[in-house]
Amino acid sequence: FISNPVFSIETTDVTYFIIKDSAAPFQLTKINKTKKGIVTDILERSISKKVNLKSRILPFNRMIKEMKSASANHWVNYGAKSWSGPQSISLSSSSIMNIKHKFLTLENFNYKNINSLFGKRIILIQGFQYPGLDKYLKSGKIKALRVPNHESAIRAIKLKRGVAFPEMEVRI
Repeated sequence: FISNPVFSIETTDVTYFIIKDSAAPFQLTKINKTKKGIVTDILERSISKKVNLKSRILPFNRMIKEMKSASANHWVNYGAKSWSGPQSISLSSSSIMNIKHKFLTLENFNYKNINSLFGKRIILIQGFQYPGLDKYLKSGKIKALRVPNHESAIRAIKLKRGVAFPEMEVRI
């Protein structure tokens, strides 16, 4: 879904929030310093020519804070119903893609169901939300190691600092 869709507004300036270094393949910011990615490409081809799309590349938590602020009245980003905060409200009426989540694990870890993770540590990205895992994390049934980005999460799995890393299939 596109969060806070602005396709038919009369305002000329709209802020497009891009998450710095952690939103691939939806938002890419490192390739020749240009802005690309699935969401970026769709948005740029879909938005009215009357709208001046101003990109802001920010770390995730800062971006969320900016979206909540009154100074960011007209903005757009991607989101999902299951997320909390500004990326879960004012969603477009149709989604741009369906996402499945998977666990990235080492070959020797046999994941069958959520019970396979009880008593184990998983790798999570700082600032990201994991709605399907929250109750297990809060109860202590599953432990978590938080890392700053996807690269660090994959490295942590390789180093056996956790047994699984939950992520969108398209990213894995």
